[in-house]
Amino acid sequence: MKRRGSSIPDAFLRVAAAAFIGASAAATAIAAGPGTGFPPIPQGYYAYNASCEGALAGADAEYPPQGLVLFTATGFLEPQPEGGPEITGFDGLGGGRWRVLTRSAGNGEGGAAEAGAFIIRVTGPDSFETEGYVTSYAHCPTETIPAAVRRAWFEN
Repeated sequence: MKRRGSSIPDAFLRVAAAAFIGASAAATAIAAGPGTGFPPIPQGYYAYNASCEGALAGADAEYPPQGLVLFTATGFLEPQPEGGPEITGFDGLGGGRWRVLTRSAGNGEGGAAEAGAFIIRVTGPDSFETEGYVTSYAHCPTETIPAAVRRAWFEN
């Protein structure tokens, strides 16, 4: 059947509309789906539940910073020796939310590595929160972290 005043059959319009909707859905899946890459925030140091200055108060090569992590595409690291999980990937969930896929290193005594995940919500161009146990993180530029602190607690 043709639309009145149109030379294009209705069946063709339905197929074209379905193809357009399918392409739009596929584009959305690419933008927010499995294996989408690091969230849209800087990789680097983040203070949690504190300012950058507060997280670094009293920190030096002998005393670790309290409330500072190193978040990169490969790890979510607390100051050494605790370290943190290895990151194995990211899944965009939409709405500024990302599942961070992790693997622990085991317990160091022959314990098996364990897979895990946590969810973050990007709250700004350089901040995020974790879901479940709400913790706020704010980016601290690398140049604000003393070199002695970086070497002693994050680069081992």
